[in-house]
Amino acid sequence: SYGPAPQRVLVVDGCFIALMNKGLEAFRSGALKFNEKFNFDFYDVALCMDAFKLGLNVGVEAILLTHDSIGKGALKPSFLEAQQVFIKEYFA
Repeated sequence: SYGPAPQRVLVVDGCFIALMNKGLEAFRSGALKFNEKFNFDFYDVALCMDAFKLGLNVGVEAILLTHDSIGKGALKPSFLEAQQVFIKEYFA
């Protein structure tokens, strides 16, 4: 548990992303889409940042989910490359 839910947040991990109402409408219309600059790492964070720019709410809900990962992706060169692209894209 990382805190109370439901809760509004800025970004969520891409292990499980679901869109509701306005988010789904934005995705269907093409206003919100996966940023093609990101193959795997940071695609989820970029999607949330773009949703925020569109004025959409990002939030979390309490669900039971098992994510089977050792969580060492941040040590890969591809992660570090994607991190630099993300910083340039959203903070430069």
